[in-house]
Amino acid sequence: MSYINNLAMASTRLLNTLLGGRANQSLSARAYVNSQHSKRWDIARNSIDKLFYKQTDHCKKAVTWDAQFNKRSD
Repeated sequence: MSYINNLAMASTRLLNTLLGGRANQSLSARAYVNSQHSKRWDIARNSIDKLFYKQTDHCKKAVTWDAQFNKRSD
């Protein structure tokens, strides 16, 4: 993984942690998982997906990316 990708992953995980989430999960993955149970997180997921409009289902894919990143980091 490139330096820029690692920096982006670290940044989103830091932001997620500062907002009360788990340190091993990106904000996008958290938004996707929590959107199944919360209207507020569903709005957040939709907003993040629109921000990353060039990637279809960015937040859903972030769950897989987090799992792969966590496995690689072990």
